[in-house]
Amino acid sequence: MTKTLFPDPSEFRQAARVHQRAWVSDHLHVQPTHPERVTLPVAEAQEGKNFFLTLAVREAVVDRFSATFALNASGRPSTRAADALCSAHIPFNLFAPLRGYLGTATLAQFVTALTARPLASVSKVGFEFAHPDARQAIGDNTSFDAYLLAQAPGSHGRRRPAVFLGVEVKYTEGPYAWGETEKKRMFAVDGSYHRLTASSGLFKVGATVELRTRHLKQMWRNMLLGVATAEAMHTEFMYLHLYPEGNVYQAAACSKFAEQLTAKGQGVFRPITYEGFLGAAAAALPADAVPWLDYLRARYLVPAS
Repeated sequence: MTKTLFPDPSEFRQAARVHQRAWVSDHLHVQPTHPERVTLPVAEAQEGKNFFLTLAVREAVVDRFSATFALNASGRPSTRAADALCSAHIPFNLFAPLRGYLGTATLAQFVTALTARPLASVSKVGFEFAHPDARQAIGDNTSFDAYLLAQAPGSHGRRRPAVFLGVEVKYTEGPYAWGETEKKRMFAVDGSYHRLTASSGLFKVGATVELRTRHLKQMWRNMLLGVATAEAMHTEFMYLHLYPEGNVYQAAACSKFAEQLTAKGQGVFRPITYEGFLGAAAAALPADAVPWLDYLRARYLVPAS
């Protein structure tokens, strides 16, 4: 195994913390309730102000996590509703507004740009998802932060194949340690991770030595979930990994992960920066998307120091 030095994400995390605290003050006109964390006051959290304020976004949040805006037994709001820095809320702000464009050519154009493969239409956008059969196949609780169901162009009258697009959304995250059970699975050469890795055709021989490190393990699990989902849903699949340009740790991890993939694997793995996402959306979507895209830029793009 070649030793790789991954950049420390803490500098970007601190810059993002400062940016989000300023955003709360300047845009919501309140102050975070913690001296360092970026937590919204209870009233603003319950009103949904950690999200882009449209009914479509709130409905998507409540539909998937019904207790998001309720207070817990200690009288506190959920992390998803109250923490402006934690990435738990971000998939909804990035993807829920796209539901308004389902079935349109403009949405197909946008997602085609993200995936670098032709797509004829997009029929569904969902959140925090793992197909039960796929979860059973890999034997863990991995889920995609968001997903899109698309259709590839048909040819010569043939039925258009479905494409499942699984999405992981990062913001300030760096590496994290293994769980005890997770580590056992990743080192069990006769276990589900290794069997799926070998049979998928997506990974180079011997890649598991790198894949099971704390830097690449989540991307490995996501890719395996995509393999199992495609089989369970009878679709093709792609794995989209979103992160802001300033998080150089995520860029390095994506680059190292791509090195472990075969040509086939590299064809289904798409690392995408927030900046790339916003540029593609601005180029493809109609004018009514401008307020949402302006919100995303102001909210998540951290100025270079």
